[in-house]
Amino acid sequence: PIKMLVGRYYKNIDSINIAKKLFQDAINDNPYIKSPQAQLGYLYFDIEQYDSAYYYAKDAFNGIPNNNVHRDIFFKTLFSRLVE
Repeated sequence: PIKMLVGRYYKNIDSINIAKKLFQDAINDNPYIKSPQAQLGYLYFDIEQYDSAYYYAKDAFNGIPNNNVHRDIFFKTLFSRLVE
């Protein structure tokens, strides 16, 4: 969805709250593509909220496991849980 792309733009310019809202709206629009969940996983990982990052990354990975983006963020969150 377009909201996910716009949210990614806002995330890259450090407007985290706007990006979160756009990602959540994109999930509500279409919860089956799992790309907004992966982007939320990256967002929470970047701001060091690892439990939330794991939640969204796991949802994205379980939904579409053969996607490299979903696999990347899910494995990053798993690794962060190991080293804590």
